[in-house]
Amino acid sequence: MLNWVRNSFARQAGAAMLVTGLLLNLVYSSINYRKESELLRISAEEQARQLSRVLALLIRDELRYERYYDLWEKIDGVLHDPRAEVAEGRLFAIREIAVIDRQGLVAGHTDPRRHPLKTPYEDVAGRLFEPRRGASFSWRRSPPTLCVRIPVLLGQEEIGTVLLDLDTTSLAQHQRRLVVRALLFQIVILVVIVLLAIGFGRWLGRPLGQAVEVLERIGRGDVELPGLARRNDEFRRLGHAIEEADRRIHADRRQLQEQREQLEASHQRLEERVRERTRELEEANRELSAFSYSVSHDLRSPLRAIDGFTRALEEDYRASLDETGRSHLHRIRAAVHRMGRLIDDMLRLSRVSRQEMREERFDLSAEAEAILARLAEETTGRRVRWRVEPGIVVRGDAKLLAILLHNLLENAWKYTMHEEEALIEVGVLTSDGERLLFVRDNGAGFDMRYADKLFGVFQRLHREEEFPGTGVGLAIVHRIVHRHGGRIWARGQPGSGATFYIALGERLL
Repeated sequence: MLNWVRNSFARQAGAAMLVTGLLLNLVYSSINYRKESELLRISAEEQARQLSRVLALLIRDELRYERYYDLWEKIDGVLHDPRAEVAEGRLFAIREIAVIDRQGLVAGHTDPRRHPLKTPYEDVAGRLFEPRRGASFSWRRSPPTLCVRIPVLLGQEEIGTVLLDLDTTSLAQHQRRLVVRALLFQIVILVVIVLLAIGFGRWLGRPLGQAVEVLERIGRGDVELPGLARRNDEFRRLGHAIEEADRRIHADRRQLQEQREQLEASHQRLEERVRERTRELEEANRELSAFSYSVSHDLRSPLRAIDGFTRALEEDYRASLDETGRSHLHRIRAAVHRMGRLIDDMLRLSRVSRQEMREERFDLSAEAEAILARLAEETTGRRVRWRVEPGIVVRGDAKLLAILLHNLLENAWKYTMHEEEALIEVGVLTSDGERLLFVRDNGAGFDMRYADKLFGVFQRLHREEEFPGTGVGLAIVHRIVHRHGGRIWARGQPGSGATFYIALGERLL
């Protein structure tokens, strides 16, 4: 059925009209039923109000002067006399009548055996009567009942209450008749809507079918159609417009084909240039790595010679040197050691760039705890606290990630050396929907104006005398993050610490 409707736009339009009409009819019928049903309820309440008011007037004197037998005769007469004026055209039948005095005791009831005179009144649910001012109505579904409560007034004084328990079966029958009438109305409207939808679909489908046939023949190349030529309406203009569009499409297609060929040729030339530049860059990187490795190794021999000779001078000729000579010798040896550290850092940077990556799950939290514990063992006289979020796991090369984490934590440890109580934190946070690894400390911090220099080789933002180092550690960190396809940046303020953020995407598990 659905496929049959989908295969024709005219059927779809007819079905849309049918569904729309049905929905509107359903909404209208529902609103109309609710409105008429509510009017019936309002009419029933109004009849009940009139009945109870008349009854309150009838028994007022008997209740006032405590003539309970006369009161009972009146309410019993109202209960068993359907020809009474108050009973005409009602939407309910009286089930029972109760009259309660101002103390909440029964002054009269149509069933005196169940509710004797001058006893506390209990309703069907066993609840005692509670005095309330004013009239009230309440409805029950099973059995259908309307409970009415009307005060008996003497001037402005309330001397009692009339309680009516009304059987609303007649009202329910009226409501069922409303439902039947609404269903019959729905059926009639449904038939009318179906006929209109069928007619609308045929009216719309005939010219659309002709238009489709014309377009199919035009698609086969038969542009000059006698059927269009004989018509004087929009279809003839449609044929001429399609013929003109077909000529323009062919011209544009030829032009696009020429441009595509030119683009493909340019693309091939560009790809060849990219491949050539890539080969040149790879060769340059290999040469640079080999050069760094070779220079680092070649520099070690003269450095070892210088270190050996200066040590010999210090040991054998220390007594022959004055204070200035010993100071110069000490500076030479310090420079040699610093050069040795620079060479080691250059080698590490070269290895980080050339090392083959082996991906695996890496427990970053456990590694951070181990590194910080090791740094604490190697350092004395400092108070350092750290907080490492448990369960941080990264997918990547374990050796490179360990180097990255060691450099960052060693950097934080170094730059908090002047703090009385240092704090280092490692954790994960979410920013703009992206999970980020962070390393935070409360150390020296840095000026954000020079943040672009943090990850450069041999770039330092503090003096050697304040914080020793070579300026290669963060460059190694940046290289490792780049090899894992991530990003790293830092935020800091002088004297307020620094935070390094690392975005690793899906590698941060």
